[in-house]
Amino acid sequence: MQFSKRLKALRLELGYTQKELAELLNISQSSYAKYEKGIAKPKFARLEELAIIFDVSISYLLGETDTRTSSALNETLDFSKRIKMLRLEAGYTQKELAEKLDMSSSGYSSYGSEIRPTFPRTDRLEKLADVFNVSVSYLLGETDERPFVTNDKPSSFSERLKKLRIQSGYSQAEISKKINLSSRQVYNNYEKGVNKPQKETLEKLADFFEVSVEYLLNGTQKLKSSKPK
Repeated sequence: MQFSKRLKALRLELGYTQKELAELLNISQSSYAKYEKGIAKPKFARLEELAIIFDVSISYLLGETDTRTSSALNETLDFSKRIKMLRLEAGYTQKELAEKLDMSSSGYSSYGSEIRPTFPRTDRLEKLADVFNVSVSYLLGETDERPFVTNDKPSSFSERLKKLRIQSGYSQAEISKKINLSSRQVYNNYEKGVNKPQKETLEKLADFFEVSVEYLLNGTQKLKSSKPK
């Protein structure tokens, strides 16, 4: 369900008018109305206030899940550590990730700051979750369970490679050593789509993940796989 529709349904369920809810949020009725019309989304702080009012998780409020649970956000420090861990795990620099979010490096760095951290706007929060292939709930620290968000079939070599690695539970560094790459950065460039491996390395990757070279390159003819070697 879309955020705008879920918001309206929750408001009606509790019997609030738009004006009453807007007053609770300390905003104008016209500003609140934009949320229900789908014209705008609230900033994180206001999103958290709504989650508390309705006693639901941010993930449920955004329509990311239909499982209704109470809001249980962790401390801000947990979010800053989690976002840093995910960025390093994915092999992105702050500058690269900032470009993906269409923002400045300094703006992004404040998300991972343990001194004066800030939260992303709702649209950037959702984009971050998509980039890291995790749920918004996991990103915020509402849960430590890390579900794999698979909205679409991986459409490129780099996406298929990353998905296979995550499913196998290996880090980039571990796979780099197992197939004898010169550095983790070489492998990282494969997942970013900067470079494609040469034939010999491609065959090693296919053998390691127990899929065909055709599947890695084109998404076809996937072999039946067990655990990676």
